[in-house]
Amino acid sequence: MNEEQPVSSGPNIDREKRPVSSGPNIDREERPVSSGPNIDREKRPVSSGPNTDREKRPAGSALLRVIPVDLGADGLDESTVVVLLHGFGASAQDLVPLAAETGTFRHWLFPGAPYPITAMGMQYGHAWFPRNDGQMERALYGSYFTDLRFTEPEGLTQSAREVVALLDANGIPPEQAIIGGFSQGSMVAVEYARLCLTEGRPLPRALVLLSGALIAQAWWEPLVGRGSALPAGGALPAEGALPAEGALPAEGARPAGGALPARGALPAEGALPAEGALPAEGVLPAGSALPAGGAPLPRVFQSHGRADTILPFEEGLALRALLESAGFSVEFSEFAGGHEIPLSVLKAMRLFLQTVY
Repeated sequence: MNEEQPVSSGPNIDREKRPVSSGPNIDREERPVSSGPNIDREKRPVSSGPNTDREKRPAGSALLRVIPVDLGADGLDESTVVVLLHGFGASAQDLVPLAAETGTFRHWLFPGAPYPITAMGMQYGHAWFPRNDGQMERALYGSYFTDLRFTEPEGLTQSAREVVALLDANGIPPEQAIIGGFSQGSMVAVEYARLCLTEGRPLPRALVLLSGALIAQAWWEPLVGRGSALPAGGALPAEGALPAEGALPAEGARPAGGALPARGALPAEGALPAEGALPAEGVLPAGSALPAGGAPLPRVFQSHGRADTILPFEEGLALRALLESAGFSVEFSEFAGGHEIPLSVLKAMRLFLQTVY
């Protein structure tokens, strides 16, 4: 919004001191936001026109304002709506350029987080969580973002429910929506998917997770597939801990005399479960269909920079491992940079969206 202060300035929004406070770092020399061969301004205006009014409140929404973007027909898919959630300390406008740069779908919604970030009497964007002054103080100056996987923040589930309300208020069936976001926004998108799983709601067509991290890991443990359960204590295996592709079990691991495998062991390749066998209560086998309408789990596009000092690369890997253990198919795009959306990710995201289309 026009009255907001720039996210990257001010004593309390120093990127090095409070790293999760801003939107994606866009190298304008490498990837100009407002121009390029994929943006035909006459055909697909992004920043002006009756369909891109800044910060509209959707019908029936008590909290979220939203920027709607209509790229025009021009051969684009009109049945799906892409909803992208901005990061901590940014605004709904922050991700709007991604619509024209990735295309594929005509209708895009960019909601604004409801909780204002204020410091020393000045406003510095908005946040999805935390939603109380004490926790926000930690987020601005302390270690709030250092142990996200073990954090169960107030406001995370509320934010996901606000996304549910946004879709409902605008008459958008969840299965015709792609939900995603950058940084903190991607965490809300993941929580939205978890709510769908635990409450039997229809899931979105796909998830787009840009530079996110694993958060509230314990909430996901009931959804982890049998045979891929998280180790004791909730820690995910370190990178490389999974067996190499094609590796065989250690000698002697095969049961002698045709004995049945231990409880929870995965069947041999191609083997079918015993007739009538059901998963343990509350557990969804990896890659299985969901109860709600029998729809498969949505595909996931995830990106993360190996040099990310804001949300470390390892936390992105931990999120991927958890989603895969819960049965999601994740397309992971890693890059050499930091907390940003580089050209390579834009290209990969565009290709992913085309396959969803």
